Amino acid sequence: MIPASSFPDILTQILCGLALAMAGILLIHLRSPLGWFILFPKLVAGALSPIWLAGGMVGTGLAFLNGQVTTAMGGMLGSIIMISYIRSCTRSHRQLAPAFGEDLQEGAPPLFHSAMLIRRWPGKLNTPPETSYVWQRDLPFWTFTKNGRTLLCDLWRPSRDCPNGVILIYCHGSGWWAGDKDFQTRPYFRHLVAQGYTVMDVAYRLCPEVDIHGMVGDVKRAVNWAKDHAEELNVDPDKIVLAGGSAGGHLALQAAYTPDNHDLNPPELAGKDLRVAAAISCYAPTDLVATYRHTGQKTFTRRPSPPVGPEAPRRLRDVGRLDTVMGGEAGRGAGALPTRLTGDSRR
Repeated sequence: MIPASSFPDILTQILCGLALAMAGILLIHLRSPLGWFILFPKLVAGALSPIWLAGGMVGTGLAFLNGQVTTAMGGMLGSIIMISYIRSCTRSHRQLAPAFGEDLQEGAPPLFHSAMLIRRWPGKLNTPPETSYVWQRDLPFWTFTKNGRTLLCDLWRPSRDCPNGVILIYCHGSGWWAGDKDFQTRPYFRHLVAQGYTVMDVAYRLCPEVDIHGMVGDVKRAVNWAKDHAEELNVDPDKIVLAGGSAGGHLALQAAYTPDNHDLNPPELAGKDLRVAAAISCYAPTDLVATYRHTGQKTFTRRPSPPVGPEAPRRLRDVGRLDTVMGGEAGRGAGALPTRLTGDSRR
């Protein structure tokens, strides 16, 4: 049995040890195959970093008081790393002021000032009353004449008389294979609507129903719909912003920077103005070749590809196979994330 007098020392060692261990995990780069085993601990270390910092500081103080110099140094090192990590996550980007001006907040209408963030890390978003916005669900924005397939979106609109004219088209994440609109985005959209933004939350088609070209085409169909209904939505067709997280951010970038690309534009949108004003990419992969090599995908892409097309079954275990962007480097038939299909299935 451990003597009661030893508990303070044990608690001190646990606090300092956890702070140092979690800080060390944050410094490890994810490299396949072994790197993926610490993915969840790395997420926990980052998400709970304020807790590890508080524990490390308390443990360091107790260790110094008890004369445990080595333990105190470990806790101090862990706390310093945690402070550096938290600061890097919460500090304002130094390019914001040059890009948008020093008086960004002052330039907004006074009506929206109460809904704007005072600092980049507020702790929680302002929750506007339900009467300040209108949420329309499952609105069709495109129907394919060939098979009757309908694409749906959710529309968030400010109920105030003076929207800012900007419409944000949002693409959800989940690796091009899974996910749907209205997934953990409601607080974010409520916050945007409170500032006068209109939000179009898009449910695009996924792999293996379509390839990357088909997904980008669906995003461009959403852009076309927003422009066609701009007057009805009380938005400016020249103030369309594409945004998304993870795979959705990748598709938003693809659509935003290729308004005149013949290969990525659906044939039925030929001659349409698909330009947007801005793009917002949240933690999206921007270099799939680098991702493929960094994560060692060649090691895991030995099996033949599953069938791909409108009737293909879903195989979520093949998420993230990026071999087709490599031009055959991974071997013929390996992987399951096609960049382009044959025939009409990609449209």
